[in-house]
Amino acid sequence: MATLGDTEIIIKSFFDSRKSNKTRKEAAEIINFLIARFQKCPDYPFVQAKEIQAHFKDVIPDSTLFRQLADMERKGIVKREEHIEISETSKAGKKKPSVYYRIELSIKYPVETPSDRALGKIAKRYKELAIAKRLLKDCHKKNPNYDPDAAIKTIFDEENSDYARFIPEDEEKED
Repeated sequence: MATLGDTEIIIKSFFDSRKSNKTRKEAAEIINFLIARFQKCPDYPFVQAKEIQAHFKDVIPDSTLFRQLADMERKGIVKREEHIEISETSKAGKKKPSVYYRIELSIKYPVETPSDRALGKIAKRYKELAIAKRLLKDCHKKNPNYDPDAAIKTIFDEENSDYARFIPEDEEKED
């Protein structure tokens, strides 16, 4: 399993790949359902696909549900297994396997989707950071070895650094 830090990066990149806040919420619901099942029954955390489908029957369309599960499998968030199970009620010569899913990562429960507003703030900060790096580089044109990333890291690594001085006044009031 991935470390908790890796898990957060994987989950964040997965939510970033979702096109709308609605699909992010649906993905979080699916992940939380699988986590709850894992916590309820850690010895056998697999959930049959038809059980997941029944749980989300009136909430998430089937095509969206299975697309989300397939995307989660590609990202390594869930694991998919298939088993051909033959029981007394099985048709003779059954070829179609039963599909099971389980949570693959160690994830904090419950998973929350970042709001569009929070994502907008993060995007704005990254843009500001890119501009600041470009300005630092422009200010040090005479020194081709100048690294703005190292300069920024040095400031943040200083002992007793007062990070509050870097937060714009308008954000202090919002939070």
